[in-house]
Amino acid sequence: MKKTLLLLSMFLVAFTMNAQDYSVDGDDVPMIDGNSYSFNTIEESAASLDFFITNISSEDIRMKIEVVSMNNTDGALMQLCFDLCYDGITVGESYPGDYVIIAPGDTSFPGNHFFNTDLGDGSDVLEYVFRFYQVDTNGDETGTDLTITYLYDPQLGVNDVNKLDLNIQSTIIS
Repeated sequence: MKKTLLLLSMFLVAFTMNAQDYSVDGDDVPMIDGNSYSFNTIEESAASLDFFITNISSEDIRMKIEVVSMNNTDGALMQLCFDLCYDGITVGESYPGDYVIIAPGDTSFPGNHFFNTDLGDGSDVLEYVFRFYQVDTNGDETGTDLTITYLYDPQLGVNDVNKLDLNIQSTIIS
């Protein structure tokens, strides 16, 4: 019995140490690690991926966002707002330069978002991969990270509808 309790206690401690201390929501929907968010426009009202980070732990957390990778773009026309707004991003960089502190039970301020204004070549998908992660007071990574992908796909939907001048006649003979 003592061995079982000891093993159970060790499991709970290990689980707690690896538990995520934050949740990320975009447009009132939880963001899940590995999810992609696709847009076919560069209009801010439709292409802004808003997010909120909520501290679900009992201690302050320090958050950053890393630009993991980009495809078919150089990042010059991507806006990342997390505490401050950055117009133009770079692979391998983390934003903000220091970190954002979120108190226990609090949520990050409104206005945090990703927003692309790069049209690319008009056919290729632009891909931005971002990683949310925590750091300690020394800036060393802690906790569990969360990675999402922002996609601009100009071929995703139909933006322009052209009127066709057609006459259709029945081929059924009565």
